[in-house]
Amino acid sequence: SNAIVESVPATQTGEAISANTVLRTIGSSIGTAVIAALISSNVAAQGAPTDHAFTVGFWACAGVGVVALVAALVVPSRRQRRRDAEAAG
Repeated sequence: SNAIVESVPATQTGEAISANTVLRTIGSSIGTAVIAALISSNVAAQGAPTDHAFTVGFWACAGVGVVALVAALVVPSRRQRRRDAEAAG
């Protein structure tokens, strides 16, 4: 939320935070469904998930975390955008 408040004009803060909340909720729902599908696809004869199922789920989450980290590093910082704007104007 702080990054959003710092990144958008004051007149658009409410809209930006609302969009973030909607996207975060959708992402959480989809992520939960995907992990549940991965875990439930590897069940033992008794119907309980196997250890392998949880390992697959963990690595899927770790992969998403790495992608998010790379995306966060690629997005230019606020300072960099300000420097670029000053240099252009």
